[in-house]
Amino acid sequence: MSVALGLVGGLAWVGKFLVMVAQDGPDPDSVPENVAFFLGLLALPVAAGALGWHLAHRRPVGLRVLAVVGAVLALVGLLGLLQLALGALPGDAWQQEEAAFLVLGCAAALAALGALLRRRAT
Repeated sequence: MSVALGLVGGLAWVGKFLVMVAQDGPDPDSVPENVAFFLGLLALPVAAGALGWHLAHRRPVGLRVLAVVGAVLALVGLLGLLQLALGALPGDAWQQEEAAFLVLGCAAALAALGALLRRRAT
């Protein structure tokens, strides 16, 4: 489940960035942009939580819950760090702000794709 959600969420945020580029910037009234954003916003934290649960699968339930919370907080922290690091890039302000979503979306989609290919190979 975490792999599929990671792939969907990552591709959603990559798609959101592509929609924004196609329309020369963000548009708060753009349905595809908003749907892609919220799809990634829902799918990626759930995928991170499911991954935390899976990684702590032989631990007591309390530790598994901590792993879920820790994974989601790590995702949020990573997004914040990426926004700080990529905020100094040249370009329009929206491009700087959205670069973190693009990088995180690409990373999530590629990691999920790698996990799917690994499963298929075994």
